[in-house]
Amino acid sequence: MKKEKAYWDNVYQKFHQSNPKRLSVWNESSSLFVERLIPFLKQQGVKKVMDAGCGDGRNIKPLLAAGFTVVGLDISQVALANCQKNLKNKKLKLLAEPLETKKIKDSSFDAIICDHVLVHIKNTSKVIANFNRILKKGGYALIEFTSPQDSTFGQGQKISPHEFLQNGVYLRYDTIKDIYKLLKKFNILCFTSEYYTDPPHGAGYIRQARHLHHSYFVLAKK
Repeated sequence: MKKEKAYWDNVYQKFHQSNPKRLSVWNESSSLFVERLIPFLKQQGVKKVMDAGCGDGRNIKPLLAAGFTVVGLDISQVALANCQKNLKNKKLKLLAEPLETKKIKDSSFDAIICDHVLVHIKNTSKVIANFNRILKKGGYALIEFTSPQDSTFGQGQKISPHEFLQNGVYLRYDTIKDIYKLLKKFNILCFTSEYYTDPPHGAGYIRQARHLHHSYFVLAKK
């Protein structure tokens, strides 16, 4: 875990040092999947949301604007420091913990968002089980899974048919069958397949140029 933390701290530190005018390593705009579902979450009475793997907070901003109480969880303290600087809000709490953390009480959240994070997680089933634990009964999970149709699939050192090391960084690509298996304790309400592009990520991250992503976005209910 120390190795992963050091890697991500380095990514965020190098990026923000070389790109002082950029607010996020990833994209200043929030994920369209998250934005589209905010009205639905409000309609369902959601009050408290966790952004799991929040990074420097690109998805937190619209959640706060919608009136939700938000907890941002990330392993990188450098990322959280940038998030705190950009988003000062009484309804925001930031925790420097891994997604598998046991330091959060059971049934703490009405909804969990996990956007472009699981691609770097080896034990995804453990993370999903933890999401199930900390979600309230009837709570919602909004999760992105990186697809084998992604433009980076197959690059680097092959570990398994759907796992690779790219410049020493772990990436996994989940099939539709994998996702249904991982979410077997949830009721899947929405499943979409989408292509999108990200801006250049700059020095420190494995991919510095703009490239095309293909992901599956899932809305599931506990």
